[in-house]
Amino acid sequence: MKIRDGFVSNSSSTSFLIYGVELNEEMVKKAIGEVDDTFEALQELANLEGLEYHNMMGDYEWLGISYDNMDDNETKLQFKKRVEGKIRKALKDDTIKCDTYSESWRDG
Repeated sequence: MKIRDGFVSNSSSTSFLIYGVELNEEMVKKAIGEVDDTFEALQELANLEGLEYHNMMGDYEWLGISYDNMDDNETKLQFKKRVEGKIRKALKDDTIKCDTYSESWRDG
């Protein structure tokens, strides 16, 4: 039998880098109103608009598109304008300002 005395982990990690907006309660209410399951409603909204919805264990919520999903022939400026247009439409607000968000975390 072998005995391992080094570090053993059963953990997982994840990270993302998106261009979008950090959601707040006012934005969510304007976009989806009062619903029983906000998480599911935001997921559905994101899918309908071709966006990604990221929820970090209920502490932070983002709506946007990962830089990995930028088209090959698209400039960074074109990508940002495309994302902003989709977010403004989804959230029903032409004044939304987008930014780049990155986050990572590890379980275990």
